[in-house]
Amino acid sequence: MRSCLCCSLYQTCKWVAGYAFVSACLGILSIVYSIASGETKGPGMRAFEVIMGLVMLTVAVALVFGLKRKDRRLLLIWIVVEATVTAIVIAALIYIIYVYASSSSMARDLDAYDHDEELWELKTILVDAHRILLLRIILMSIHVFLEIICLDAIRSYRSVLEQEEQAQSFPVTYHIPVADNKVDHGLV
Repeated sequence: MRSCLCCSLYQTCKWVAGYAFVSACLGILSIVYSIASGETKGPGMRAFEVIMGLVMLTVAVALVFGLKRKDRRLLLIWIVVEATVTAIVIAALIYIIYVYASSSSMARDLDAYDHDEELWELKTILVDAHRILLLRIILMSIHVFLEIICLDAIRSYRSVLEQEEQAQSFPVTYHIPVADNKVDHGLV
């Protein structure tokens, strides 16, 4: 990838860094808000959220400084962490699709019991949950697609930096031209 739509590769990477930084900050703010509002979660889940939020913020800062300093190692850190997170999101997406398919079959099974009011309420709840799962599947699919594009942009920029470093490390050597063989053999 040499460019992304109308932006240069470097400009695209700056947009990716901004997106990573803002999303990490929003993630931390949502964790702080849920703690302040008294949302109940297990202590293990809360600790996981806090640690992941701080890791994502740290990696976003590494990406920003990696772009600013043109440091391939900092870019590699972001690539590894984002690829891992993207793989986890893909696994969660597969699980949610499985749950979506299961809830679809359960809602169809309840169609036979239209006359029972309690089952009708359950079916209504399942249909609402089904719609929410479908929306979540769509949003997570878009997120995964954008993350893959972001990963490719940073990977491509890292390759460009590697080529620039190799070009600077190998000095250009000039060779003295060899005499023309026509003159040596008396052909001229």
